[in-house]
Amino acid sequence: MDLPILAPAYGHGVWTDVNLMQTMLLDPPVAHEHFRLATEKALARVDKYAVHAIDQIGVGGDFSGTRPLISPQLYREFIVPEVRKVSRRIHQINARAVNASDGNLWSVIDDFLIGCEVGGYLEIDMHADMDMAHLKHSYGDRVSLYGNLDCGNILSFGYPETVRTHTITYLEAGMGNGGHILCASNAITAGVPTENYLAVIAAYRDMFGLPPLEWS
Repeated sequence: MDLPILAPAYGHGVWTDVNLMQTMLLDPPVAHEHFRLATEKALARVDKYAVHAIDQIGVGGDFSGTRPLISPQLYREFIVPEVRKVSRRIHQINARAVNASDGNLWSVIDDFLIGCEVGGYLEIDMHADMDMAHLKHSYGDRVSLYGNLDCGNILSFGYPETVRTHTITYLEAGMGNGGHILCASNAITAGVPTENYLAVIAAYRDMFGLPPLEWS
């Protein structure tokens, strides 16, 4: 099938790695070496993906919850330059670099998207106040937005009608001013009821005048 594939080349997150975050403050040269090695591994993956014509490659990694786990200054010093190196290699193979992190990224959003030179933003976290309409207005003409159906709450625990309304809301928020790929804020997990997943598909197809899918 002729489908776009999104392949991972993540390696620059700090999620739950307390030792790494402490090292960034207490021994910066060691932390820089850690991220340099992470970049080497990510670049090796990118080169392998190039052989298979993979056209979307995920970069970055989780560094935020309800707020970033490191300061904006540390993010700019240690992570942005390394992710940018990976993005540039991805551009050289005519693929799209997609930066990914859960959490509230408003304090570093310009660095995360423009500074890292990416063409997409994955894991847009509605539960952490990352508003699709605001993102679309500010960055939609430069960055494709992937998301941001709330997988941790609405998709997992909502009723199908709630999921349908939620899906339509984010389809409307993502329209115009560039690209939007409808997907979960992180993933369709095993905890998402089948009827809720089907409600997403039905809402999408209804909104764009597509015939309903036949399910056996």
